[in-house]
Amino acid sequence: MKTEYLTMWEASKVCSYSQEYLSLLSRRQLLKSVKKENKWLTTIPWLTEYLADKKPDEVIISREKAAQLFEEKRGGMHGEYWVIAIAVLSVLIVAVAIFSQMSNKISELEAKNSAVSRAHADALAGFDPSVLETFEAKSPPALGSKSSQ
Repeated sequence: MKTEYLTMWEASKVCSYSQEYLSLLSRRQLLKSVKKENKWLTTIPWLTEYLADKKPDEVIISREKAAQLFEEKRGGMHGEYWVIAIAVLSVLIVAVAIFSQMSNKISELEAKNSAVSRAHADALAGFDPSVLETFEAKSPPALGSKSSQ
């Protein structure tokens, strides 16, 4: 049978002690507990044992309430994972849409910039594109061809 551990916050919900005090009891090794992933964990039987020894009149919640707490803990975690997964997926979809639009805008700007840069360079050099057209129309014959003189 798998041991069902409670965090100190969960344990504080089933008895009259605060989370901080239960953590202190754990650190002082007065309450049976284990430390996993930097968190103190205890069980209902360990908590009941401590209370029976130190506070016999203290009433811990019923086993049914403890079972309900564990069920909420299990179900709640799965619900939280779905919420997180949906949030991450939404962020990714928005990011892809933004990236796609930015990529299209950058391509348009690069095309405009290229055309403007060529025209600007031609203007700075004093180059007139119509001269090129005239030059191509009156180009001399290629070397090695016989032409009448």
